[in-house]
Parts: sequence; structure tokens; C-alpha cells
Amino acid sequence: MKINQVVFLGFGVVFAVAGISSLVSQQNLQISDDADRLIFHTFEMKFELQNLETHLLNSETGQRGFILTNDPSKLAPYQESEALIAENLRNLQQLIHDNPDQRQRAQELEALAQSKLSELEQTIRLQQLGNQEQARQIIASGEGQQIMDQIRQKIADMITVEEELLEQRKAQANYMTLIATAVNWGGLVLIIIVGSVASYIVIRVIMHPIDEVTGMIANSSAEIAVSVSQQEKAASDQAVSIRQTTTTLDELAVSAQQSSKQAQASLDSAQKALTLSSAGNEAVQETLVNMGELKNNVNEVSEQIQVLTQYTSQIDMISGMVSQLANQTNMLALNASVEAVRAGEYGRGFNVVAQEIRKLADQSYGAAGKINTLIDTIQSTIQVTVNITHQGTQKVSQGMTLTEKTASLFGDVSGAIDDVVISSQQISLTSQQQAIAIQQVVDIASQINNAAIETVSGMTQTKVSTQQLNEAAQTLQELL
Repeated sequence: MKINQVVFLGFGVVFAVAGISSLVSQQNLQISDDADRLIFHTFEMKFELQNLETHLLNSETGQRGFILTNDPSKLAPYQESEALIAENLRNLQQLIHDNPDQRQRAQELEALAQSKLSELEQTIRLQQLGNQEQARQIIASGEGQQIMDQIRQKIADMITVEEELLEQRKAQANYMTLIATAVNWGGLVLIIIVGSVASYIVIRVIMHPIDEVTGMIANSSAEIAVSVSQQEKAASDQAVSIRQTTTTLDELAVSAQQSSKQAQASLDSAQKALTLSSAGNEAVQETLVNMGELKNNVNEVSEQIQVLTQYTSQIDMISGMVSQLANQTNMLALNASVEAVRAGEYGRGFNVVAQEIRKLADQSYGAAGKINTLIDTIQSTIQVTVNITHQGTQKVSQGMTLTEKTASLFGDVSGAIDDVVISSQQISLTSQQQAIAIQQVVDIASQINNAAIETVSGMTQTKVSTQQLNEAAQTLQELL
């Protein structure tokens, strides 16, 4: 699974769970608000019904006081309650407009209240006309009391219904609160689990391959260091052999000059020169073999450096992916912060989480920048190593060419010495030719010696560069 897929899937699930949790919380909040509103509605209903009963009782009290005392001031409760009763009835009609059963009871209650008010108005009018006895007979008949009892019963029935609705609404509000709490806690736990799993997968997908690559770089650089050390030792041995060969050739030149002066001693000198030339030929052949091995080792160093270049390119790609991941995570955290601000009080906790994610994204981006800097340093070092290795390869090729020429010249020297042994009469001429040939060999040996010194210097520079590369790989591995 790719990094962008892991991030998209992990954080997508987190955001989906957070969105669902927020949606459910919002829905539960709306339901709770509705339940609270209905509970308040129930209390309003009870308040209006109780006020209606109180106002009717006040009207009845004013009516009876007036009839008993014939004092118009006693009608004040009746007159005040008449308008209040009408207002109570209007309020009840508005409160129960969405409840057909209660609306029917309210209509019946209103009819009873109108009957009661009519009965009160009739008795008061009779009292005002002087028919006190007739008014008292109406009161004594119990008709008004029956109407009042029916009103009380109807009010009690409506209050009972509202109390039942109140209990149901309280139970519903408690149930929705419980569901909201469970969803919020469950969503939080699920977000933590999914976020932890996503973080673990991201670490496995990104950091494990980088760690493996740095390990391979460290191992390869260590192997290159060992190889360079061996090549350096071989080049040093080669320089020593060439210096020995140069010394031998110098001695051979002196012997050739003496052979031109001493004809009798020329045979012995020629024999000695033959022996020395054979040894020199063997040394040149050995030098040629060592130069071939050195060339192969330099080629292997070049191949290992190419492999290191490929690995650094892969690290650069991974570092770029880490930078993209940090930028995407930062954008996601910013979007989450915006959404948390929109959510208000309920998104405050999620806003804190989003800020922490942004901090982690900034840290990842900084780490990626450090990796890029280290990669640039490694690539620069590798390029220097490539140039030095290329120069070393050219010097080795030149050294092999010179060594082959030296071997050819040693063959000529051996032939010349054989001629000296066979024909001592031509020793003077042969000694002169030998002196000239040996001088050429000395010059070539000096050139080979200089090339060997340059090769040793190049190997030393390669060793230093390889050590720097190894240190850089170890530093990168420690950072990871």
C-alpha cells in the first residue's frame, strides 16, 4: 500500500468518524432542545390551566360576594377575572394547536367556562335588577357548582395528560442524552484507535525502507573503505618494487659502462646483467599483474559508487514524499481547525488535536529538509569520489602501458646480454647499445614510479572521501 493511500485511508476514517460523531451530537442536541422546549410547553400548559381555574374561582367569589352583600365593590374580582379568563383560553388554544386530543378538551373546557361565566353574569344581572331571591335560587340550584366541578375535572384531565407527556419527554431527553454521551465517547475512542493504527502504518511504510537504505549505504561504504585500504597497500608495494627495479637498472648501467672499458670482465658483467635482467623481468611481470588487479579494484569502486548514487536518488525520492506528506498533513490539520472553529464549543477539543497534527507535520517537514541536506552532501562527496576514481583508472591504464613497455625492453635487454655471452667480440658495441637501452628503461621506470606515487595519492583521497561518505551514512542512520 502506498503512502498517500495509507494517509488518505487512515485520516479519512478519522474524519469520517469525527463527522459522524459531530452529526449525531448535533442531532441529539436538537432533539434535547426539542425535548426541553416540550417540557417547558408542558409547564406552560399547567400554568395556564391552573390560572384559568383560579380566575374562575375568583369570578365566582366576586359574584357571591355581590349577591350576599349587594355591594358593587365586591364585583372587582369578577370584572378582573373576566378578561384574564379570555386570555387564558386564547393561550391554551395556541399551546395545544398541534395536539388534537388536547385541543378537543380545550374546546370543551372553553364551553364550560363560557357556561360558568353566563351563569355568573345572569345572577349578577338579576341582583342588579333587584331580583336577589331569584339569583339566590339559581345559586342554590347547584347548577353553577356542577359546571365548576366539570371545569375542575376537565382541567385535571388535561393536567394529567400533560404530566404524562412530561414524563415521556423527560425520558426521551434522558435517553437522547445517554445516546449522545455514548456516541461521543465511542467516537473519541474509535478516532484514537484509527489514528494510532494509521500512524503506525505510516511509520512502517516510510521509516522502515529509509532505515534499510541507510543500512545498505553504511555497509557499502564500509566495504569500499576496506577495498580502498587494500588498493592503497598494493599501490605502496608497487612503488617499492619500482624503486627497487630503478636501483637495479642504475647498477646495470654502471656495469655496462665498465664492460666497455674492461673487455675481459664484460663476460662476467654480462652474465650478471642477464641474471639481474631476469629478476627485473619477473618484477615487471609481477608489477603488471598488480596493476591489473588495481585496475579491477578501481572498477569495482566505481561500480559501488554508482550503486551509492542510485541509493541516494531513492532516498531523495523518499524525502520528497515525506515533504509532500507533511504538507498534506498540514493542510488537513488546517482544514480540521477551520471545521473545529465552525463547530464552536463542541469542536474545541478537536481543534487542539488538529494543532498537534500540524506540529507533527512541521517536524516531519523539518526532518525531510535535514535529509535533503545530508543527501546533497553525500551526492557531492560521491561525485568527488567518482572523479578521483576516474583519474585513478586513467593512471592505472598508463601504468600498465608503461609496465608492458618495460617488459618489452627487458626482453630486449635479455637478448642483448645473450648476444654479449655468445659473442664477446661485439661486447663493446653491445655494451653501448645496452647502456642506451638501460637509460631508456631507467627513464621509463622513473615515469612508472611517479605514476605509482600519484596512484597512491589518489587512493588516499578516495579513502578519505569514502570515510566521509561512511560518516554521512551513519549520521543519516542516527537521524532515522
